[in-house]
Amino acid sequence: MTSNTLYIIAGNMEEYLDWAYKSNAKYPTHNFYYVMDSTNLRNTHNPDGLFIGTWYDRKDAWEMIQMLVEVCPDPQKQRKFSEILQIYLQKKNR
Repeated sequence: MTSNTLYIIAGNMEEYLDWAYKSNAKYPTHNFYYVMDSTNLRNTHNPDGLFIGTWYDRKDAWEMIQMLVEVCPDPQKQRKFSEILQIYLQKKNR
């Protein structure tokens, strides 16, 4: 199933809105969806998306990563989540 939805995990709504405004030309055929919490990802399968801004400062960042690991069986995305997890851990240990 191909989807033109990009799930955006941002540090806050302001970062998301700024990014969405600036990215319309780059992703003209996509719909942007701000992920408010991990339950927004629960019924998805291999969603496409981006982590932007200060996403790692969110109190639910860990839960977001865990939910994405659950709903994304794609091995390439799983490798990417390992990288994202490393970024998260580095930011938390600063």
